Amino acid sequence: MRLRLLIKRHELPDTALLWAVDEVQNPTISQVLDQINEVIPLESGAEWGLEEYVVELKTTTTTGTGSFECLHYMPVKAVLKEEDEVVVRPLSGRERKQGRDA
Repeated sequence: MRLRLLIKRHELPDTALLWAVDEVQNPTISQVLDQINEVIPLESGAEWGLEEYVVELKTTTTTGTGSFECLHYMPVKAVLKEEDEVVVRPLSGRERKQGRDA
């Protein structure tokens, strides 16, 4: 499966690329995030870990564009399909704070 990725990293320029997912191994969203991190570093020491990134499926409807968050434990094949546009972005300051308070 080939995905169109837009990777947004904290205080770095966006990176757009095509990403191949091995469907035979049926990885989870988290495992694909690990693979991406090996090629495009997302983690930044103790400040930014992979758990502080959101993976979102971009959608376009007649009413406009939006996105849906992919849960990290879900198998990729269960939530994404060929040529989907996916955004990997860091949590905002507000999202990070809410996660710590929960």
